[in-house]
Amino acid sequence: MNFNTLLQLGKANIALPVSLSAMTGYVIGSRQADLPLIVLFAGVFLLACAAMAFNQVQERKSDALMSRTAGRPLPSGRISLALAICIAVLFLISGTAVLWVFFPIGSMLTGLVTVAWYNLVYTPLKRVTAFAAVPGAVTGALPPVIGWLAAGGGLPDHRIILLAVFFFFGQIPHFWLLLMMYGEEYRKAGYPDLGNIFTEKQLRRLTFTWICWSAAVSLFLAFFGVMHQIWAAFLLLAGVILILLLLSPMLISMHQKINLKKAFIYLNVFYLYVMSLLWLDSLL
Repeated sequence: MNFNTLLQLGKANIALPVSLSAMTGYVIGSRQADLPLIVLFAGVFLLACAAMAFNQVQERKSDALMSRTAGRPLPSGRISLALAICIAVLFLISGTAVLWVFFPIGSMLTGLVTVAWYNLVYTPLKRVTAFAAVPGAVTGALPPVIGWLAAGGGLPDHRIILLAVFFFFGQIPHFWLLLMMYGEEYRKAGYPDLGNIFTEKQLRRLTFTWICWSAAVSLFLAFFGVMHQIWAAFLLLAGVILILLLLSPMLISMHQKINLKKAFIYLNVFYLYVMSLLWLDSLL
């Protein structure tokens, strides 16, 4: 097994933005970028890799049925099931140890809750309901809370609640755009299909509604004390206007050809943009 296989098992491309959202919570709470921020990144990254590795263990049979996922380490046979489980456990123990040793206990506990929610609630629900993304979005809301608690922040606090709600709303259109892009493969693997519940027009408009909610909550960050500087608020407003202008024709107009992959990229860039503004606002 090479290092690339290890990264694929832990879905490093997903673990990275999860870690960045946790770091955002830390920067907002501490208003500094210091050595503990790097340690936090390592701990959350390892926990996220654990959740992703356990997910691949859970979904290895369905992954083998979809061309998008058939090349993953388990269905492709590049790694054995036993070894995958051992690596997932090692990821979990390592990430837990980092958060336990260096940060308040609440940070570690929230991290473990996030992993448990992803693997014991969201992953099984995907087989039960096409709306699993809604409870599954909790896993997107909790990482910034991990960072906030690591910085010594307390609960409840409206600032971290707003940030968590922003990421919660953002997870749902993220999941649903993937479902629209790869719906045929999901159906082939036996997952419940939103296409059996909504028409294409309804699903596109519903997805755009969630994007609008996420954009609206992002503006609350500027008006309720999460952001402190006026220039950051103006840049945030500009980003919100731009993302809505970019996505509204693709998700509402039935007469325009839709590039769902481009919409997915735009949405993810928007969340990175908001996180970058929050970092700059807190540190400058």
